[in-house]
Amino acid sequence: MRSDSFGAVTPSSRMPWAVSPPGNAKKVEFLFLLFTNYYGLSVTEGTIAKGETFMLEAAVIYNMGSADYSGDMKVVLVDKNGNWKEDISENLFEEGDSIESGYGTGISEIECTINGDIAFGDRVAIWYLLSDGTWTPVKYDATNYDGIWTLACVDVTLIKVKDSYKAGDRFEFSLIPCNKRISSVTWSFDGKSTTADLVSLTSGTHTVSAAITYVDSTKETVNQTIIVK
Repeated sequence: MRSDSFGAVTPSSRMPWAVSPPGNAKKVEFLFLLFTNYYGLSVTEGTIAKGETFMLEAAVIYNMGSADYSGDMKVVLVDKNGNWKEDISENLFEEGDSIESGYGTGISEIECTINGDIAFGDRVAIWYLLSDGTWTPVKYDATNYDGIWTLACVDVTLIKVKDSYKAGDRFEFSLIPCNKRISSVTWSFDGKSTTADLVSLTSGTHTVSAAITYVDSTKETVNQTIIVK
């Protein structure tokens, strides 16, 4: 693993904090992509495309678990629903590598290649192996757009929607961001500005809009039509 230790990084009060379990309780394994002073994943060389080699950097992966982590970690391709499609890197951990509990590390020079077909909504993510043999994504704060927790293969920002809705369902205002950091988002529902996190849906056709300002000062408005039965 080509890494830079960031030492003990203090997580914000919004983030869960894993403490040592009492007695013989199972150890907690919890890796978090921390955005405090760092900005998640970035492409440092090349382009995300089928058959192309590109390089990634991850800063900072923080061990919020109760024990040092020394398992396997890979970059993977997932579909729009977060389901695994293929591994696109080798194991990021070399023999003897670990992340100490309460510490974070940045990983650079991650070589990746996508061999299969890329579909709209596919994203690049980092997954790690739990001691029970289960692969799981590195966690992140999905409400914090000031960092990049996964990378879009098609670099556009989308409004997150379900496949279908019925009257009485609640719609949650949430983005699937592109590969630029977001400074602010202003939401509207059927043309009316809202600061709510959720809205109760009625039958018919509705329009959701997000007016986005990126950290680089560029702006765009993303619209999504939803049909409620």
